[in-house]
Amino acid sequence: MQKCRFDAPFMPIKTTMILTPMKDTEDGFEECKTKYKALRKKLENYEYDNFQTFYEDNNINSDEEYVNVIRAGINRPKVFRSDNLMKNGTILLIHL
Repeated sequence: MQKCRFDAPFMPIKTTMILTPMKDTEDGFEECKTKYKALRKKLENYEYDNFQTFYEDNNINSDEEYVNVIRAGINRPKVFRSDNLMKNGTILLIHL
């Protein structure tokens, strides 16, 4: 499966933030990295109506934990825009 060069589907977030990568020496890095990969796969296949359902379905206990999961999955500082989960920015496929 090809990876989108724009990194879609985009990770939803409640408030706009600039996040820096989590160092691989930080506590919980491996667990967060594993959760990040699982989240990416789920976002490719499922759409969520709200953050509560999104958190429950993905075993996320708090906003802080979710931010750390995102940080474990990025490799450079990045802006995450707050947006409605329904507007997940999945790139549309164009058929020739």
